[in-house]
Amino acid sequence: MNILKASWDVLANCIIYGRVLFVFLVFAMLQHAFQSFFIVNERPDLWLKVAIAVWVMNMILDYLLMYVFKMWIFWAALATALSQVIWAIIPVIYFITNKKSKLQFVKTWLEFKPIVRSCINGSSEMLTTFSMSLLNILFNYQLIKFFGNDWVIAYWIIMYVWFIFTGMYLWYSFWVTPIVWYNYWAKNHEELKNVLFKSSQILFVAAIVLTLTAEICSWLLAKIFVNYDAELLAFTTKAIRLYSLWYIVQWINIFWSAFFTGLNNWLVSATISFLRMFVFQIIMIFSIPYLFGSEWIWLATTCAEIFWMIVTVSFLIWKRKKYGYA
Repeated sequence: MNILKASWDVLANCIIYGRVLFVFLVFAMLQHAFQSFFIVNERPDLWLKVAIAVWVMNMILDYLLMYVFKMWIFWAALATALSQVIWAIIPVIYFITNKKSKLQFVKTWLEFKPIVRSCINGSSEMLTTFSMSLLNILFNYQLIKFFGNDWVIAYWIIMYVWFIFTGMYLWYSFWVTPIVWYNYWAKNHEELKNVLFKSSQILFVAAIVLTLTAEICSWLLAKIFVNYDAELLAFTTKAIRLYSLWYIVQWINIFWSAFFTGLNNWLVSATISFLRMFVFQIIMIFSIPYLFGSEWIWLATTCAEIFWMIVTVSFLIWKRKKYGYA
């Protein structure tokens, strides 16, 4: 069912690429699970090395298959899928062969209670991940409606930049969540306060640097992908400049949502994530083009983040005495 009204050429390639990735989906899930295991095992450095090696391998394979050898998109999808397979198998080999590891594969009973509790507490991260996919769908729908299929490429160029820039917020928040959890249950309120304020300072500086970098380098970032079309280059450059204003406020919502997850308050964390996607983002994506013009759709996410930030800060102030970070 062609919900986005994409052209059949685009749709055919998407179907091929999606089917290949779905076949190897279990390996993608394993790689995310092992990321947490390496953190608990006190070897995040090893996980980072594996991740970088796999990313580089995937980029090289994509370049060789698609650009050098001009092969079918099926092979590019297969290269991505194989990188996920390797990413999932290496940790298995590590935990099986490394007898000094703090985590080991052992026989155990299937316990549903801790699984359910973990799923509930991680529901906000699930909503955040789901919201990213839904956000992409809604943006594509609006872009195809106002500009046509060819101009959707501008959004995906922005997404490539977004993965690099916002990835820093996501990774930092992911790593700091276990620290928040530990200090909360240890009733170490001073250290909990220290983690909150030091992290906020670090991410605030990072937000300024990332936003300025995206604004200054917008033309260069667009030129890497669409140097072949002057009109599309100008369109993409403007889109990056408008969309990049998102980075200045996005860290607040990502980090503080993860902070509440670390405090084991899944309800607040999930509420923040739910309001962000299913209220603010949807309203902004569909209202801003009609209120200010289609070219201003790139500010929809920034406006949504501002409303989301107000809710997040309200929860942070409301719960400050309960968790001792006041």
